[in-house]
Amino acid sequence: MIDRFLKDKEVTIHDSLLGTYHVPYQDNIEDIVALDNDIDLLNEALREIERKGSFKYAIINFLKSLTYVYGSFFVAALFSISNISFFQEFFPFIFLAFEMTCFYNSKKSYEGKREGVNLQKAYILDEIAKKRSEIELLKRNKSTTNIVKEEIITLDIIAKRRALLQEKLDLLMSYKMHQRYYQKNFDNQTLGEVLPREDEKRLIQNVIMRERRR
Repeated sequence: MIDRFLKDKEVTIHDSLLGTYHVPYQDNIEDIVALDNDIDLLNEALREIERKGSFKYAIINFLKSLTYVYGSFFVAALFSISNISFFQEFFPFIFLAFEMTCFYNSKKSYEGKREGVNLQKAYILDEIAKKRSEIELLKRNKSTTNIVKEEIITLDIIAKRRALLQEKLDLLMSYKMHQRYYQKNFDNQTLGEVLPREDEKRLIQNVIMRERRR
């Protein structure tokens, strides 16, 4: 991650991983550095998603197994009132309905999170590809006419960009967990009321339209 750079006759860049190095001066270096840092943030987020992925699924499977533990408590509670003939007669059906409800809710949550993770990964890879193309375009269109000596610190910018990226990834997960809700608002043209920020609204609109074109 590039945390600072100095513009002079050339650009001196300090990268937290690569150390200090120099590149030829060009006027749009700020834009290039910002895109470089965005790519690093995206790769960082991708690694974190993949690291947590298997752990999250393990937890979900563990929670699914708790259904049977809760079912056992449920059985014990019903047996404690087994002198009531109604529960004696209908207990198997009540227990089965309880188990099926828990399993359905757990399965639905698991599938939503899995699809959310896949959507997050696809978004990250697409953004990385876009930003790499933008960097190449900026490098080809460089200018060196307005050389100004200036040191720029990017730490605050990185923190803000990291927070913004996380908000978008959280929104993509929320979309998959509550897909019908977002799609209904999309169809009713009320998505702007649910997502007042234009960038968030545009992100979900693009996801829905892309899914419907498949």
